[in-house]
Amino acid sequence: MRNTSHKVSLPALPSDNTRKRVSLGMGDAVIVDRPSVIRTILGSCVAVILHVPRLRVSAVCHAQMPEREAGLCCRDTCPQPCGGEPSNSTDLRYVTCSIRYMLNSLHRLHVIKAEIICTLIGGANVLRNIDPRWAVGERNVEMALSTLKNEGIGVAYSDTGGTKGRVIEHMSDSNRTKVRYHDSSGSG
Repeated sequence: MRNTSHKVSLPALPSDNTRKRVSLGMGDAVIVDRPSVIRTILGSCVAVILHVPRLRVSAVCHAQMPEREAGLCCRDTCPQPCGGEPSNSTDLRYVTCSIRYMLNSLHRLHVIKAEIICTLIGGANVLRNIDPRWAVGERNVEMALSTLKNEGIGVAYSDTGGTKGRVIEHMSDSNRTKVRYHDSSGSG
């Protein structure tokens, strides 16, 4: 008797040792289309991860501040409105600008918003004695959530707030993110 069943096999995911290593600095964003491990250290800063399973593509930012000027929309204050490359090296330090930059980059890859899986990490109050009204971490998280909501992107997973910073490693092709907590307040 012949076996007529067919097995469908997906390409194997690479091990962490074969993925390209990407170090993401403060105020930066990256869009990767090949298997990579994106690593960054967060304190009050936030990392927004936008993953597209169909393409195995991830966009990740390390944003330091909520928006360019308090009370003004990023679109009104950016010297080059969102839609292209950031106008200078400091644009991506803002939550609003970095999210729009990543969404625009994914749009150029013909990604529709409904297929994006979003993760939000960071926003700790690492300076425990600061008045909560001035704590930038909470404001970063609130701005990220607001911007994502306005763009029609839901957050599938979040690990935000608290008083401990985080080290994250995101596997771009599988959308796995490792989070490790730390107590030092030296990094974003």
